[in-house]
Amino acid sequence: MAELAAVSGLRGVLLDQTQLLALASALVRELSINVTAD
Repeated sequence: MAELAAVSGLRGVLLDQTQLLALASALVRELSINVTAD
C-alpha cells in the first residue's frame, strides 16, 4: 500500500509541475505578445 501511495504522490507532483509549466509558458506567450504589440 505504501508503494501505491508513493506512486500516486509522485504522479501528483509531476501533474503539478506540468500545470506550472503550462501556466508559465502561457504567461511568457502573453508577455511576448504584449511586447511585440508595442
